[in-house]
This record gives sequence, C-alpha cells and structure tokens, in this order.
Amino acid sequence: MFRQSTANDVERLFMKKLIVFLFLFAGSVAGLAQDVLVPPAAIDLGILGDEISVLTLDTIGSAVEDTELGIYDAAGNLLDQNDDSGGGGAGKYQSRVVVQNLTEGTYYAAVSAYDTTFGPADFAVSGGGVSGGIVLNYSDGLSDVAGVGAAPLDGADAAGGVAWFSFEIGVGGESHTLEIAALSNGTVSGGGTYRAGATATLEALPNPGYVFTGWSGDASGNDNPFTLVMNGDRTVGATFARAEIVVETTGDVNATLTYSITGGQVTIQDCNQTVSGALVIPATVGGLPVTSIGANAFWGCNQLVRVDIPGGVTSLGEEAFRSCSRLTNVRIPDSVTSMGAGAFWDCRELSRVIIPARVTSIAQLLFNGCSSLTSVTIPDGVNRIGTLAFGGCIKLTRVVVPEGVTLIEDSVFAGCSGLTTVSLGQNVTSIGRRAFYQCSGLISIDLPEGLTTIGSGAFDFCISMESLTIPASVTSIGSSAFYNCRSLVSVTIPATVSSLGDQAFARCIALTDLHISEGITSLGFGMFLGCFALERVDLPESITSLGDFAFMDCRALTVVNFLGSAPSVGRLPFGFWGGEPSLPGLERAASVQPQYAASFGGAGADWNGFTVGISAPPPAPPRLAISSSPDGLVFEIYSLAIGRAYEIEVSSDLQSWTSFRSLGGEESEYTFSIARPAAARTFYRVVAADR
Repeated sequence: MFRQSTANDVERLFMKKLIVFLFLFAGSVAGLAQDVLVPPAAIDLGILGDEISVLTLDTIGSAVEDTELGIYDAAGNLLDQNDDSGGGGAGKYQSRVVVQNLTEGTYYAAVSAYDTTFGPADFAVSGGGVSGGIVLNYSDGLSDVAGVGAAPLDGADAAGGVAWFSFEIGVGGESHTLEIAALSNGTVSGGGTYRAGATATLEALPNPGYVFTGWSGDASGNDNPFTLVMNGDRTVGATFARAEIVVETTGDVNATLTYSITGGQVTIQDCNQTVSGALVIPATVGGLPVTSIGANAFWGCNQLVRVDIPGGVTSLGEEAFRSCSRLTNVRIPDSVTSMGAGAFWDCRELSRVIIPARVTSIAQLLFNGCSSLTSVTIPDGVNRIGTLAFGGCIKLTRVVVPEGVTLIEDSVFAGCSGLTTVSLGQNVTSIGRRAFYQCSGLISIDLPEGLTTIGSGAFDFCISMESLTIPASVTSIGSSAFYNCRSLVSVTIPATVSSLGDQAFARCIALTDLHISEGITSLGFGMFLGCFALERVDLPESITSLGDFAFMDCRALTVVNFLGSAPSVGRLPFGFWGGEPSLPGLERAASVQPQYAASFGGAGADWNGFTVGISAPPPAPPRLAISSSPDGLVFEIYSLAIGRAYEIEVSSDLQSWTSFRSLGGEESEYTFSIARPAAARTFYRVVAADR
C-alpha cells in the first residue's frame, strides 16, 4: 500500500500531474464493467484534495494495444468511463475520464488493457504482464502525492484483470505535517501529512540488540505505540539504548547479555565471549519473559562451564552454544520445543544431555563434535534426526532411535568410534550415506524388517562389526556400504536386492561365509576386493556379470561354484595386485554344472585362473554367525554334515589359526555363548577337522 498524503495549500491555480507505473495484463482481456462491486483491496493514493471542481484521469498504453479507464464512487457506481480517446496506432492508445464537482468521500479508478465490447459481462483476464501508465491531472489547490513512485502490480492488485486505485476527497481545511527527527539505532513509523485534528499513531522500531526507551520532541513518555493529535505541525524523535543486562556468574567474568523484545517477549541475542564459570540465564528481563535463545548467542564462550536455561524458553537458535569448548553441563527445560542446527556444535566437554520431551526434530549438526558426550536421551516423539546430528561423538556408547523415525539421515553417527549399541526403531526404512561411518566400536546392529535402503558408506570402517543380518526387505545397498568391516564373518545378500553398489563388501578381511541369493544378477566393481579369508563362493544361476576386480586379491579363494552359465567379466575379476590372474602354487577350481560347461570352455579349461571341473558341487561349507549379547558373544553354527567332525578356530591376525572348540558332528546345528574376548581383534572360523 502507498503512504497516505494530503493536499498542501498553494496559491497558484494550475493543473499538475501524478504518474504511477503499473503492470497491465495483456492477452484475452475483458473491459471495465459499468456497475461493479468495489474490490476489497486497491492501491491507495491517499487524499488527492479537498472538494475538487474538476478531476481528469488519463491512461497511456505501453507495449499494449489498448487501455480502458473508469472512475467509481464508494458504492461501486460508475461515474465515467472511456476507451481509446487518443485513437489509432501502437503506442497512441489512451483513455480519459473527466469528473466534475467531486465531494467528500472515497473514489476508485480502474485501468484495464482491453479492446472489445464494454459491459458488465466482460470482466476477465489471461496472459502475461506488460507495463503501462496512468496519469492523474487535477485542478487548483493540489500538489503531487508524495511517495507513490513506480509501482508494479501483482495478481492481487490486478484482480480480474483490472488494476484498482483508491483515493479520497476531503472537506477542505488546514493540514499539518508530522516530521520524524533523525534517529540512531531504530526507526519510527507514522510520519506524514495529516488533516487538522486527525490522530497520528507513532511506533518505535528498535534495531536488533537495542530497545526503545522513550519519546522526544512533541511526544513524551515511553508508551509504544503512541498517539498524537495533529493540531499543528509536529516533530517527534525517539531514543534507543543498547539492550543489555549484566548477570553474575561463578567465574571471574560476569555475563553481559544483549537481548531484543518482540511482542512482549525477550530473546537473548548475544553474550560477551569472555564470560566464565556457571551462568543462570534470567527468566525475565524488565518484567518480560525470556522465551528464546537467539542464533549464535553464546558462540565461542569457551570459558563457560555450565548454563541453566530458564523454564519458559521454547527455542534455541542455530549454533546458539557452538564452540563453548569447556561447557560440561547444560540444563534444557521441558518448555523447549525446538533446537536449531548446530546449537551445541563443538561443545567438546559436554558429557550428558536430556532432550526435552516436546522436541520432535533433532536438527542437523546439533551435537556434532561433542567429543565427551557419553549419554543422550532422545524423546519418543522425535520423528527426525538430521545430518551429522551426533557426528564425532567419540564417547557416545549407546543410542536408542525412537519408533517415529523412518530415515537415518546422512552421517548422523559418523565418527562415533565408541558406539557399541544401536537400537533402531522398527519403522526405519532407509539408512543414509555414511550414517555409521567409522563407528569402529560397533559390534553388531539389528536392522529392522521393513528396511529398504542402505546408503553408500553406511557402515564404512565399522571395523569391529562381527555379525550382520540384512533383512529380506532391503532392495538397495549403496557403494562401499560395508567397506573395511574387518571383523565381519558372515553375510547373506537377500534376493530382494536389485541395486548393489561398487565395493559394497570390499576389505572385509575376516569374511568366510558368503551367501548370494538367487535373483542377484551382477556383482559390481571391487564388490569383494581384498576379502582375504574368503575360501569359497557359490554364485547363483541368476548371476550374469562380474565387474572389474569383483573378487580381486581374495587370497584364500580356491573354489567358485557356478550354478549357471559363465558370466561376463570385467578386468581381473579374480586377479591379484600386479595383474596376475593367480598366485604361484595356488590351485583354484571352478565347479560348473554339466549343462553350462561349454560356456566355461569345457572340463579342464582355464577360466580366469580357475581350472574348470564339471561335477556336482562340493558340499556346502559350514556356516558361522556370531552376534553380540549383554553377556558376550553368541555362536550359531549350521549346515554341518552329520557324522563329520569340525573345528572352530581362532586368530588375531588372520594368518595363524589355532583350535578354539571341537564339534563332534552329532548335530547339523550348534549354538553356544562365550564371554567377550579381551583381545581387541579376534577372528573365528569353522572348518572340517579332516580337511
């Protein structure tokens, strides 16, 4: 809306002009109705004058082929209209209305870009916006309307294809000016020209970090807003002061808190970075409640050791306490409903946090870099945990993800090297990229049924992970998802997986039990590269391609059992570093089915470093699964041949193996538990005793 203006007294009697630029709508446009309902909103030109004898309005088209103009009274009655008074030729189309003896009241001018029948039914518009102009010529006693200038119109201003303007005609008499004095640290609204006896409303608006303290000039006191009767010209000023309070702490330097006030509520905006000791933030300032801590308010207060946030605070701004590197304890009241991104980022001494029950979203980077954080309570109502929310919390040992969370976002727990136990809610359907990257202490994790996506690098460098069950609901495993999971012994890739990223299980150096389900069609680049302990692989009939280096540097791999035809292969799928397809003295056998033998070159052929043997596949090897329990490790051994003896062997380096436990072969499956070994890295495998 435009600022209201009134006519000044002038002595000369002559015509003056006001030009307002606007957007008219071109295309299929209808004209102005003879009798219309006045629109609920129009661009206000203010008071044009008092008891005008003649008012002339002109429109001049620009980039349109027509303009139409009408003037209406307050009830919506058409007083005059005109279409194309200028006549013929592009750029010459214009319209003019002339109205005489306007009395006190509100009037409306309406402009349309149109060239067809004029009537009430023709009131629609379509097409793009083009520019045009309206020129208001008015009679003696008037001056230009201040503050109008160029004014492009939006759809709300040009409702129905018509640009509406409103103006007032006064009853005559004196007018006065309300001038706002030069100000610092704030502004005042309400200045302008008013009719004598009118009431002006002033409002002081302090800049951030300042507060209004009082009026000066022709206004007094500190009421805000302030009303002033305009019975003469007036000049008003306002004073603003730095919004600061000093709060005593337990340290050598007290806190100087800067604040702002909005709607009668206080936000703490800043604190001196030299503050030290423990701080209790006041619940009120000047009798007004403190309801929020602003963004960056305590950033870098690295001598602050404790903060008590008062009840009544509902929000903590982004990075509010970032880099408070000595902050060990913070009390967050139950009234808090939101905590901004990075609110406690890099609070390296913060050890324990209880997130209030009303918080529903854990923002990104919220506790990133809190390297001393050992315990965090996430309320049941949380439905989102943002990227890097707990990144680098190296002492965090246990996390329970609430049932409302469906997505573990990227890098949420990346670098949490002390994390040993994670309980995922049963509604989690997706684990983001690098969600548990470098969680080197994570021994096992139960992935919920219903999980569909495991992102790239999700468990990359989880070097202690011993057991893993990928649920049959999973359809996508990203690249390097389990890269360098050095303790992982057993993996089953379910048939539901339709997308399997490159190097998904590369460098799993303890992997001995691998089951690839029927339905998997390809193994990509470096899929099992460097799986040193893998001795045998059964490839299902559905496998049609092996990518570059798929099983490269699998030093113990001697048997590959193909249940289908020979797959297409990339570079050195079974090779070794240096480009050799096999190592000297290493005998490798490809067991193939008779009906597919020809695709491998027949019996005795050399296929990618493997000697082709056409026979029934050798007995499936025993399978070993190890899971974590509160009391230690649980061993599950199955697929044992009854009557055949087996040994469970143990190693700390995957080079030297010793007997750990003997299995007599009376059963096809065994289950037992042991205490967790003291050694940092311990590997197990099950082998036939007579091999």
